[in-house]
Amino acid sequence: MMKKSTALFQQLEQTVARLYAEYAETECKKIHRKFDRALFSEDFQSFPFYLNEIRQTLAHIALLEEAKDTEALHFLSDKLTAQCNALSEALKTPTPHTKSAVNFKPVLSEREKLKQALNQLPPRERLTKYYEALQALNEKLERQTDLYQSARQEQDKIRYTQQIDITRQRKKRCLDAIELLEEYLAFKEN
Repeated sequence: MMKKSTALFQQLEQTVARLYAEYAETECKKIHRKFDRALFSEDFQSFPFYLNEIRQTLAHIALLEEAKDTEALHFLSDKLTAQCNALSEALKTPTPHTKSAVNFKPVLSEREKLKQALNQLPPRERLTKYYEALQALNEKLERQTDLYQSARQEQDKIRYTQQIDITRQRKKRCLDAIELLEEYLAFKEN
């Protein structure tokens, strides 16, 4: 991997190195944990699998630094930090089936906490948040399409196609939620 000179990249690279150093002895250990799909592509894999995905994120950050794409750089930096934290937490805490039923408390991801908070909002406020999310997804889809069109390597085009598909699925779910909520509000008003 190329060495980058920016302080942000060096800090992220050190975070990954610390994670590896701290858990290198778990090299072949399978991690019995479900992760947020935004962080890792699969669940119940070994430490090297997750470390490889973290290193891929770090490599993407290196490319974005060269392209000076600050918005995507910020997003991926946050993702990398969340990946390291999630993996570290999964390795520190016992797997759910080893905890006693009395002490077991489900650990919610940030996305699940935000989803719960969103679902507790009144319908009109929730609809506003859904429209904001739809706008953000449209902007993300536009950026991903631009990245796809400017990609030169087939591997990059495949990756961008996958990202576009995921964003389109999220957009469809968002549109479905908006439609359902608008129908509910129209029904309630009548």
